[in-house]
Amino acid sequence: RGNYAYLGLSYELIILDITNRAQPRQIATLPIPATDIALINEYAYVVGRDGFHIIDIANPATPRVVGQWQAERTLADIVVVGEFAYIASYNDFYVLAVQTPQAPRLLSRIQVPARLEGLAAAHGYIYATSTEGLHTFDISMPAKPVEVAFVEAEGIPSGSIFVQEYAYFGGEYMLQRINLSSPSTPTRAPSLPMPGWVSDVVVADDIAYLAAGARGLQIWDIGDARSPTQLGAYDTTGVAMTLAVSEGYVYLVDCDEGLQIFDAVDPTNLQRVGLFATLGVAYAAAANDSFAYVAGGFNGGLHIVDIGEAATRSTVRAHLQSVAVKDVALAGKYLYAIDGGSLKIYDTVHLLAPRQIGAFALDAENALAVDAQFAYLSNNQGDVLVLDVSEPAQVKAVASYKGLGYVNAMAIDNGYIYIAHRDHGLRIFTSAPNGALNQVGQYAVKANVKKVVVKGDYAYLALGSSGLQIVDISNPAQPRWQSSYRTADSAQGIAIDGPYAYVAADDAGLQVLDISDPTAPTSVALLPTLGCASDLEMTDRYLYIVDGLGGLLIYVVDETLPNQASITSL
Repeated sequence: RGNYAYLGLSYELIILDITNRAQPRQIATLPIPATDIALINEYAYVVGRDGFHIIDIANPATPRVVGQWQAERTLADIVVVGEFAYIASYNDFYVLAVQTPQAPRLLSRIQVPARLEGLAAAHGYIYATSTEGLHTFDISMPAKPVEVAFVEAEGIPSGSIFVQEYAYFGGEYMLQRINLSSPSTPTRAPSLPMPGWVSDVVVADDIAYLAAGARGLQIWDIGDARSPTQLGAYDTTGVAMTLAVSEGYVYLVDCDEGLQIFDAVDPTNLQRVGLFATLGVAYAAAANDSFAYVAGGFNGGLHIVDIGEAATRSTVRAHLQSVAVKDVALAGKYLYAIDGGSLKIYDTVHLLAPRQIGAFALDAENALAVDAQFAYLSNNQGDVLVLDVSEPAQVKAVASYKGLGYVNAMAIDNGYIYIAHRDHGLRIFTSAPNGALNQVGQYAVKANVKKVVVKGDYAYLALGSSGLQIVDISNPAQPRWQSSYRTADSAQGIAIDGPYAYVAADDAGLQVLDISDPTAPTSVALLPTLGCASDLEMTDRYLYIVDGLGGLLIYVVDETLPNQASITSL
């Protein structure tokens, strides 16, 4: 609206200054998950998994939450008409009074047999898409809507809906239309074939602007419904989810790249003019104190993040050309990534523009660990491949082992290599100069080892639902149990710094344990995250949390006050 864009993510609301569309600039953020936003006068009405929030945006740079309402489940969509907010959530259609923004009040709740997705208001009615079709609610009595019509859809409708003389909503390879010439008795009109899955649509002057999933942005002339004509298209990096159109510009959200801005004054000459990059889903990362390299998004892209000052929002600076990145690691100045069917090696001397200098074809390997000379890769069966990467431009296979273990839970320390296996616990190896592995010890574990970290005389094991286990490895030939700790949720990842163990505890977030006495760890902090904490990367200054839908989170390490440190979202 105006010179500002409001971007709702699964874990936060971001407000952007788009005065210069070529360089959208973040001016504010709130840690409120947002699946939909309605802007009315000086307020933003936001729904998401944390309920309904009313935000004062009179000054967009300093938004303030002034009212909220907690729901039983995630809220999907919202429209505001006068003093009433209409909200969709699963099978529930809610009506709330919002004439007093500080105290929104539930007035009624209507249940429908199918899951509601998108809402639109027009002609004195609320039109709602569900997994079955289009529902029409008469709101002549605003506090007590009455469903007066239902039209079955073709196939499965997508969530968003746009209403003019027709109700438009997407589906698989089609744009569906419902004739609203008689609003209380809508009738189905022929659907229009489209490329891809249409997830959102805006129609203006017989031009349809489509967020078409993996097909990106599509613009079609639908003036002649018998023969729609494509005017323009832009294939975005990931999956196009939703869009808005204003003053000749299209603002499109791609789940892998963020907000993209297009000049669409001439749809036949579509130009991307601006980008505000976000990470989306994050599932693997390698980092130092300046940059993080993150595998994320639904298409498995490799993203470069300029950390800057972690107290403020870091910036996604670049996206490396990739196929489907499964894992990533840093060693010295080199970045290693399992990308599609190969191991790719990049020289990171130029941090924002790493240069690929080597590659090695792989079969089904999907996890990676690296030391100064060797790269260790494993597949879902626990087969381990050892590569000599001392000359990155000439990578050589030096050894392979069937059923040895999983290198995503691997640790390398002081000449020993620790590899976990779901059936054989923790195995300890030495490595010969030629890369051959020789087993010297084994520790039986009746749990699936998610991660191994070695510090001094101890190995710390993240054991999923079994929590944390500490093992004395001062004699690698005879490792001994020291203690166990049941974490707040499933222990997925672990990092050690001084007297503290940091545990990625899935839905519970980040748990900090005092391990100054390895025989009796104690919890000192539990910090909730935005998604599901699945892995950790520790550097000198920061702890990076791979948080699924929460993206990449940055924890500023303070050994003196671990329970007061803050987490910054990215």
